[in-house]
Amino acid sequence: MGSYICKIIEDSRPAYAKDQTTLKFYFEKLKNVSTLTLEPFNPKKPPLFYKDIKTPNPFFTTKDIQRFFFFHSIKDAGTLPHIHGNAFNILQEGQKEWVFYDASKTHNLNGYNTLQASNKKYPQGTHAKDWFKKEVPKLPNKVDAVFCCTQEAGDIVFIPNGYCHAVLNKSEVMGIVFETH
Repeated sequence: MGSYICKIIEDSRPAYAKDQTTLKFYFEKLKNVSTLTLEPFNPKKPPLFYKDIKTPNPFFTTKDIQRFFFFHSIKDAGTLPHIHGNAFNILQEGQKEWVFYDASKTHNLNGYNTLQASNKKYPQGTHAKDWFKKEVPKLPNKVDAVFCCTQEAGDIVFIPNGYCHAVLNKSEVMGIVFETH
């Protein structure tokens, strides 16, 4: 896996990261940054680690996976509020704090507008730890329902389509995410 290309992430908006290196260089040379790999899933040529995951399983089969990514991140990093399709976050090591709310434009305009305002207030270069400190206490007054959980090593968190979510690493973390159709 050392030759896999990964993004170097220095803030909590990983989708905007441009700098890349190999996983080998990342783990041997870089400190105080995070990384992720993001690739389409090819069931005919799955990644090396995929043989260690039992499928079909209660959550998805090989044909359901659209893309995947491996992540490693430092303590107090994370991701700011964002939205995408169904996903399964499998945490191998560490602990993460999660916040969720419905932000579907068609089902919950209140949540959608809250997400849009957050994207403007916390653009590229900002950090999840600041959002968690300043915004999480205000969320119950802005959206219909807020869901929170702590993910421990070995836990799988399901992120439903249309749900905004943000993550704060309580420790160094490592894991895999599968996004499904």
